[in-house]
Amino acid sequence: MLTLPRQAPAVQWHRQPAWRTYVQELFRLVSRRRDFTTEFRRLPFTAGVLPEQRRLLLDPALLSVPPLGVRFDPGDEYGRRVTLLRSIASHEGGHVIFSGRKPQEQRLGWLWNALEDERMERLVMRRFPELCADFDFLGDVLWLGDHRPEVDLQTSCLVWRWAHDRPDVPFAVPLELEVLWREQVRPLVEEAWEAHRDDVVEIARAILKVLPEELREEAEPGLGADGGGMSGVQREEPQQPVCTKGKRGNEETAASGSGGPGSENPIPEDSSRPGTSGAGELPGPPPAPVATAPDGLLLLTEGHARRLAVVLAPPGRPARQEAHRSRGRFRYDRHVQGAERPFRRRLGEDRPVPFLLRLCVDLSTSMSGERLRAAREAAFMLARAAHLARSRLQVIGFTTSAREIVAPDLPWQEATARLVGLEAGGGTQLSRGLELALRGYARPDEQEILIVITDGELLPADVRTCGLLLDDQRPYHRTLAVVPILIGESVQSASSYLDLFGAAHPVMALDEVSRTVHAALTTLRARSRT
Repeated sequence: MLTLPRQAPAVQWHRQPAWRTYVQELFRLVSRRRDFTTEFRRLPFTAGVLPEQRRLLLDPALLSVPPLGVRFDPGDEYGRRVTLLRSIASHEGGHVIFSGRKPQEQRLGWLWNALEDERMERLVMRRFPELCADFDFLGDVLWLGDHRPEVDLQTSCLVWRWAHDRPDVPFAVPLELEVLWREQVRPLVEEAWEAHRDDVVEIARAILKVLPEELREEAEPGLGADGGGMSGVQREEPQQPVCTKGKRGNEETAASGSGGPGSENPIPEDSSRPGTSGAGELPGPPPAPVATAPDGLLLLTEGHARRLAVVLAPPGRPARQEAHRSRGRFRYDRHVQGAERPFRRRLGEDRPVPFLLRLCVDLSTSMSGERLRAAREAAFMLARAAHLARSRLQVIGFTTSAREIVAPDLPWQEATARLVGLEAGGGTQLSRGLELALRGYARPDEQEILIVITDGELLPADVRTCGLLLDDQRPYHRTLAVVPILIGESVQSASSYLDLFGAAHPVMALDEVSRTVHAALTTLRARSRT
């Protein structure tokens, strides 16, 4: 079990054994290697790995966090340090387990690492979905720091891995190179993110070939990917530590690590992680392995479902016992001892409030293809989480009409078979699904939550009908919480959902659906305890 260290202001944090143990165990957990040692010392970069020497190097100064624009920012020094260490140590461990050897040519090695960072992080997140938010935090810290780099055609190969899912932050290459970037360079960059590690070098070579001649002759970009002299201490076939540089003050820093030995203890990798891809605008659901059979969906969603199940059914506080004169369970041993209180009474048991999940899925024609696949995966994930937590789930499909696909008490096997067979066709009318959901009843001890998954913009008449339904049912559903999840480009229609429900959550992948639902359930769980 990993235990967070406590604050000890009298001693520098990196000199405290608790912090050093925390970083070491994190790295071992992700890298699956126990023969690496961790060293804290002043470096020209933030972190790096010497795989030949089995050493993890960390600069205790870490990175400075910008005050604005950073996602998942804990907001305090302690929380930021924990998140930075968790993301950096996990990144380094990911290089050890998933990356191959870094090319020796300086420019090729820099570009290889720029592509490998994102490819490797996606594989790590497949294994540890809880690291998604940490990697987003680290990427925003590097990109939005005090010394943001000028994005030329070459630097964009690295910056795009942070910018592709941030349409709210400006990203643009020089105007004269925009066509070259959009039609030739960016497709290769995104191809490398989902490629096998043996193919990344060739993709990097292909990118260098299409770069203008003047860029090939320039010095290494300011936002670099080289370990800054660390290769000089290695013997025999040196492997330069791989890093993704940011800025700390006037000094270049690095926040990622080295490609580990690809031939030693090889672990098969699956580069088909659901991730994000696309253009500068908010992209639609990314390509992912088609999993229509229950076993395939189970494999894809199991990790997210187990994380949600912990919130749906958290462990309660056990009851304590106190001695009593006449109430509770009679204790013969206390009686023969002549105790004044021979009974034991249970007090203080805390049982968490059970949840009733209601899911309304848009099955209109516009949901065909990737959007329906994403909705099917989300529904399967919620069904699996409810099954693990022994909670009840109702699934409703709506178009211009609505039907109940999964009843609240339907057995697990039958529910999965119905979810796999979801098909799209028809128009979009949320009021039909909302009416059917509000018609249902919850048990007296259940907390209701309604999750809406859709991609369509609502018509004004449909919005008015939904508003009337909510007003009519509000006295009878005082604790009903609504979580609208908008897939892909539906962020443009978020205003309708904000007016109706007070919230709208644009998503692009299954892990974002999981995080959104997890946050909503956590909030409701906290309210139920107050």
